[in-house]
Amino acid sequence: MNKSLLGSAATYTGANLLSSLIPVLLIPVMTRILSPDDYGIVAIFNSAVAYLVVAVGLGVQGTIPIQYYRLPRPEVAQLVTACFLILGASFLVVSLATLGWWTAISKHSNISVSWMLTASAVAAMQFVYLLRLSVLQAEKRSFDYALLQIFQSLSIPVISIVLIVAWQLGWRGRILGAVIAYAILTVAAVIGLRRDGLLIGHTRGHHVRSALHYGVTVLPHVLGGLTIALSDQLLVGALLGTRAAGIFSVALSAASAIQLVTIALNRAWAPWLYENLPAMEYPEKLRVARYTYAYFIVLAMGAAGYGAVLPFLLKFMVGQAFVSSGSMALTLSLGFGFGGMYFAVTNYVFHVGATARLALVTASSGVISIILTYAMLKIFGFAGAGYGFALSQLILFLNTWRLAQSVCPMPWAAALRSIGKRVKEA
Repeated sequence: MNKSLLGSAATYTGANLLSSLIPVLLIPVMTRILSPDDYGIVAIFNSAVAYLVVAVGLGVQGTIPIQYYRLPRPEVAQLVTACFLILGASFLVVSLATLGWWTAISKHSNISVSWMLTASAVAAMQFVYLLRLSVLQAEKRSFDYALLQIFQSLSIPVISIVLIVAWQLGWRGRILGAVIAYAILTVAAVIGLRRDGLLIGHTRGHHVRSALHYGVTVLPHVLGGLTIALSDQLLVGALLGTRAAGIFSVALSAASAIQLVTIALNRAWAPWLYENLPAMEYPEKLRVARYTYAYFIVLAMGAAGYGAVLPFLLKFMVGQAFVSSGSMALTLSLGFGFGGMYFAVTNYVFHVGATARLALVTASSGVISIILTYAMLKIFGFAGAGYGFALSQLILFLNTWRLAQSVCPMPWAAALRSIGKRVKEA
């Protein structure tokens, strides 16, 4: 049993790591076949898709792993079918809304209404892909999960590069690459769900309501997190143009290597913490707090060091038109460092199940992020995007840490005072 669990964990971790690394590794290629303007349009399109996938489907696929073992198989099939009904209704609403609001502002953007409707379609297909992943996760089919995830990560850039190089389609080739890849994934997902007997022709109202309740509950947290992660990119495009958005996107992708490390470390740390925290006595809690402070220090130093070296690396990694992205490497790296600190403290909130309060913190931090980044861009210009990102991540970390202390108290102050001293046993 333990070997099976460790094997599944290794498979998931490997697939996630590879999927996250691929965009970083492809920076040297993409920055040489796309101009900064093209890269910026793609970045804005991808940011739009990230927001739209939350609206298209409301994230209800996340309820599948939770309900899978609570319901008999026929009920699970009805729940999956309910998710598709929600997808159909929400896609129609989102498409009509997009048609209305983007028509009004498209004159200020290089992306037409038709491409934004394409973004809605990609979001809908991405929802189906995520739903399939949720089912595979619930069924503990880690190999199939990893295979699908790796195909998604590889197919989009490969198809895009072919379209850009062979047909000279520029940014359109990159977007069409995503369309084609997700169309293939959607067909595969639907076939797989039908083959497993999980996509049937009927459902019940309580399954629709249950899925909607889950989606609406987590919506503020998801939207807040997305706003913190993506608002700066969208604001750069809106205020400084697609060229600046493209250069900023490259800098952000390069600095995100820090996030790969912090996510991997947190995945190793969180299960141990969840298992041992309930039985911890004061001395052990004090040790954990001290180790966490040590982690913060190492992470801050590592992020600063990486941010200092990154401008030199980018001179070799990216095309000549993107070399200026190194100017904000330090601030973005520090921002991802603060994001790693956020991961360390948010575990305490999840441990006690205070997700509703976390949603409020994330949503409010998202609003602050928009205001802060907008102000930084107005004051400092392009460099303000980096300042806004770093400050937004710092605010999210501090607000979450404060919440964590209120719902799951730890001896943070005592740990700070006891640095350099031996912890006595109780």
